[in-house]
Amino acid sequence: MLKNSWLGNEAKGILQPAVVKDNGYRYYRLEQVDQVATIRLLEKLGSSLQEVGDFFALKDLNERQKYLAKQQKEVEKKLLN
Repeated sequence: MLKNSWLGNEAKGILQPAVVKDNGYRYYRLEQVDQVATIRLLEKLGSSLQEVGDFFALKDLNERQKYLAKQQKEVEKKLLN
């Protein structure tokens, strides 16, 4: 992820670093790797920062699956055009 993406995700409360050092370096927990992978996938699928935040706000697994299925359909539609 680019620095702006990291900071945007942080500003939206999507991905918070475990520690921010005085030099500005941000450190994340190992448990956050899955969250980073999901953010990167959603960005590649064309999701905006707002949509990524909305995705993580969904607590119900079925709702998250519906969102991903919708994104998949949109990508497939773009590939056919």
